[in-house]
Amino acid sequence: MSLFTVDGLIRAQVRRDTGAWHPPTDVHRAHLRWAATQRDWGPDERRKDNGWLAREEWLYARRNPPRACLTGLGDDRLGTLDRPKNPDAADSGALARSAPFGLLVGWEPQLVCQLAVECAAQTHGAPAAGLAAGAFAVTVHGLARGGSVEAAVARALEQLAARPATSRSPRR
Repeated sequence: MSLFTVDGLIRAQVRRDTGAWHPPTDVHRAHLRWAATQRDWGPDERRKDNGWLAREEWLYARRNPPRACLTGLGDDRLGTLDRPKNPDAADSGALARSAPFGLLVGWEPQLVCQLAVECAAQTHGAPAAGLAAGAFAVTVHGLARGGSVEAAVARALEQLAARPATSRSPRR
């Protein structure tokens, strides 16, 4: 699924100057292409928008994805922060695919975090899932920019502290 996240980010970058730039939408479309690899026997050659990755035959194998990934991508509706898919899903499915957001080294950490959190809501609506995805993306971002692990984690914690209380899990 991380490969398809990268595919979505590349498509978003290509579309950046077209006036139709919305990275979460491009990532969502890429994740829908990934979902096809989990249910279809092989690539659909009739689809012109599949791109090179979705035409790779070897990707069409069930890889035991989290249930929330499959149900969240079971229809075309884009999950958003206001209307997330699977609002109780807090497993690591969104975290596992958030590293590519950290490779956007030209972006500021708060934008990397925001994009990871928004894209987590496409399948994992629990605040903890989004925050974990954002924190991991910011940690990878700090490392990709040449920082130390300690500095990258500190920056991720800063980003979490800056998030609105409604996007954080309640303290127990």
